[in-house]
Amino acid sequence: MKRTLQSKHRGSNEGVRAASKDKSSRTGYRVRAKTSGAKIVDKSRPAPRGLELDTKRLEGRAFNRGKLEGELLARFFAESRLISGHPDEPLVWQVYEWLLVPFSLWPVDFVGLARHLLDALSAGRKLDAELRTLLRVIDAPPAKEAGEVMAAFERQIETGEYENLVKCLEKFNEHEARVRSDRALASEWREIKERFDVDEYRNPKGIIRRAFSKERNFRDLRFEWSEKKQRFRQVFDAFCHRWNLYGMERDKPLIMKITVNPTPHGTMIFIPRCWSFDGRRDLAWKEISRLHKAHGATRQGPKLSAARQEKQREKDAAKHWTALAKSFGLRGDEREAFVLKKLGKDPRTDRSYLRRLRDQKNT
Repeated sequence: MKRTLQSKHRGSNEGVRAASKDKSSRTGYRVRAKTSGAKIVDKSRPAPRGLELDTKRLEGRAFNRGKLEGELLARFFAESRLISGHPDEPLVWQVYEWLLVPFSLWPVDFVGLARHLLDALSAGRKLDAELRTLLRVIDAPPAKEAGEVMAAFERQIETGEYENLVKCLEKFNEHEARVRSDRALASEWREIKERFDVDEYRNPKGIIRRAFSKERNFRDLRFEWSEKKQRFRQVFDAFCHRWNLYGMERDKPLIMKITVNPTPHGTMIFIPRCWSFDGRRDLAWKEISRLHKAHGATRQGPKLSAARQEKQREKDAAKHWTALAKSFGLRGDEREAFVLKKLGKDPRTDRSYLRRLRDQKNT
């Protein structure tokens, strides 16, 4: 019989070896993915969690992600003896689950959090109140299938390609060719290079980027001119705005294009001001919708919303009548019959209806 990683393992190294051999180790508990409402920690059904299998899920992640996460997964297994029985055990393992989620969906730095958490556990330190609050308010991770959709998208955008989300690329190609051949742009860039040592501001790939546009256009816009770097930034941002650029790669202008980017809080669609936008023809809405659904949104609409609100009212009413029935001393079938009658249901209604009503999520 294959060995499984359990709290009885004596040494951390032994635990790692056992975990790597067993692809269906049952350690800790899965925190069920959800779309809204309180997270659900199901202690009755611990889900398979194997170090070897989970580490493979991190292979090929974009933006050089995966190595640090994989090392931390191994540490979780090595410290499983300390995690087992901890008051916050399900929430500690939830941090493990988040390490398997693509970086685009992280609301906090889970590498830093996991390292801090494991350091505290291995040193025998009690988790401080603020850290325990953080663990409680962190949302449940998205489902595995949603993570796979996002991981594939990250690999795609790592190359700067958005072709499966953006159509009518002829618009972009035409504009790019016109801008890159513009003599006025080349002349202004030469003047900037004469005034500043632009090599100081390039990243390792030789790219200089303008200031980022932020969500809802919140920005700290200040004119600063006392230092050389500040002067360069003012000039470069104005230059990029004039020519609709997001930066320069050596002497090559980097033209802005329509982009679709998932964030932990939603999906952002950016349309350059120079783009003559046609919503029906320019974007692949089916693919964008598929990507956005990775966040876990459920179907919505006037009819669906009304039905859910009615179910919520019925749930609240059932809760009220159940409490009243308890105060009358009613039990079992008598209590259920009382609640169904107060809800206006047929007496022959299956009693499982009340259980399903009780278990449905709040809206």
